[in-house]
Amino acid sequence: MRRKEVYCLLLAFLMFMFQSVYASSMQQKVDIAYSQAQRYGNVVPLSKLYKKVASWRKIPYKKYWLAFICFRQTVVQISKNEDAQSYLDKGINLLNHCNDSESLALLAQMQSMTLPQKKGVEAGALYRICLNNAKASAKKNPRNVRSWYVLGVLDYYTPVQMGGKTKCEEYLKKAISVSDKRKHGFWLPGWGLEESYGLLITYYLDKGLKNKARNAYRQAKKVFPSSQSLRQFEKIVNR
Repeated sequence: MRRKEVYCLLLAFLMFMFQSVYASSMQQKVDIAYSQAQRYGNVVPLSKLYKKVASWRKIPYKKYWLAFICFRQTVVQISKNEDAQSYLDKGINLLNHCNDSESLALLAQMQSMTLPQKKGVEAGALYRICLNNAKASAKKNPRNVRSWYVLGVLDYYTPVQMGGKTKCEEYLKKAISVSDKRKHGFWLPGWGLEESYGLLITYYLDKGLKNKARNAYRQAKKVFPSSQSLRQFEKIVNR
């Protein structure tokens, strides 16, 4: 390997280590561990972070962040077609007795991930629980991006014959409109906005609304110019 390539690899590694140690928020710490987990194809980086957070005493939103790490572990496992139920159950159990807006939004998101395993009356009952938790989250804090995002997710993935895909555009646009672009405190959640843009673009493409999808993509890229997840839409919306 040439000296220049070695230098570039070393620089990239040092930058990555710097970000890991000096993350500007708890959200970024989880995001870094999540990126590592995706790169390595296992949940080990997230599991290490979970143990570290669990060992910390008297930190704000401790149960929330432990549950959020479980949520990310679940996503990694699902992406590999491996069993994720233990991580999902652990996260839901951590949030079951939390009643703040952020916890209710995350709880509804994680509960909704168990819906594909349910059928009939049981599925209907669980859906109502998810919906009620997401609505309660939005009621407690109408400016919570994650509340509106989860409501959008629930409506988007509800079959049309059961009344789905009727409010997701409204909910996702609401999530985008209430977002606060300023930096938040170290312990506050920061996810949901990028995901709202992504799902809104997907919805427009599903509906054949190419111009709306293109406009939403351009708006999203201004906010998240380096987003890997949004990059997948670039060629599609610009055809």
